[in-house]
Order: sequence, then structure tokens, then C-alpha cells
Amino acid sequence: MMKDHDTEELVKARELLARAEAGGDPGIIHIQRLYLRRVGRAAAAENPALGWCSGCNELHPREWFTKDKRRPSGIQAYCSNAVKAARVKKPPREAPPPAPTVPRERATRKCRRTKCSTRWTPAEGDTSRICPGCREPSE
Repeated sequence: MMKDHDTEELVKARELLARAEAGGDPGIIHIQRLYLRRVGRAAAAENPALGWCSGCNELHPREWFTKDKRRPSGIQAYCSNAVKAARVKKPPREAPPPAPTVPRERATRKCRRTKCSTRWTPAEGDTSRICPGCREPSE
């Protein structure tokens, strides 16, 4: 697929990469990708109105790139289409399964008075807070 701003060398590099991907050898595919990137960057350097996108390996108009002060060229290496494609939304997290209901042990109570310091476990259904040792309200 030739675009109006593609050079012959860029079209040739794309064809070589397509053949390498059809062959399936990862080493050759890697070399052809590097070659395509080098040819694309050279084509972008020749025409200041175009930029090379590292995301989709295409020449695009400079307006498609956002400004980036951290890069020496002053523009981002990825076009706006590649940036949008890279923003993959995370799937919603599943709710954790409900915790199993374990019967709670009855809490041990402690008398408030310092001289008494009695600890006891109240009987089932007992709501009184009276210490069995000193008969004072506790806790």
C-alpha cells in the first residue's frame, strides 16, 4: 500500500519485511524491522513536514505528533493514532468472593477497676456488664 509521501526505498523495505514475516525467521524479521525504521527516519529527515511514527511504522504529517520537551527533536515518537491504540483499558476488577462466615468467639471481658482486674467470658446471650469478682459495672 503506497502512500503519496512514501519513497521507493520505503516501499521496498516494507515488502522485505512482509516477506520476512511470511518466512517466520525471527532474526530476519528483526533485521528487516530495523531496516524499515532506518529508511523511514531517513525519509522523515528529508521532508520536514513528515515524521516517522515508531508505533505504526509509518510516515505521518508532523501535526499528528504531540510536543514532547524531553526528546531532542521536540516531538513525540508516536503519532496520535498509535498513542490511542496503546491506551488499553484495563478490564474491571472482579469483586472478591465473600468471606466465609465463621461463628465468632465470645469476647473476653475485663473489669475496669485496677484492684480487681478480673477477666471473664460472658454466658451466651448475657448482655450485662457487671464483673463477677467485684460486682461493679465493667468495660
